[in-house]
Amino acid sequence: METADDDKFSKRKLSRNFMEEVDMLRHEFVEVTDHFQQRAKSLGLKYQQLADDNHTNYDEDFLTAKACQELMKEAEEFARKRASKALSLFEGRLN
Repeated sequence: METADDDKFSKRKLSRNFMEEVDMLRHEFVEVTDHFQQRAKSLGLKYQQLADDNHTNYDEDFLTAKACQELMKEAEEFARKRASKALSLFEGRLN
């Protein structure tokens, strides 16, 4: 039978584990944000170079939309992979 002390210990452990998860997610969020900021810069430069070199007949608004579309596609793929990884880790902890 659980005592009050066991219950307090269990709650502290749960709280500590939760905060560790929050810290891990915060760290991953910063890494992902940094990655996509760098990726956005490189895509912007890529499409700006296309506009500057006249390799295309498209206007700058179209090229901006294409760069955004490409970045969003990468972000969706990343999110899918990350969600799959997180679910498998979560399921492993439940078993």
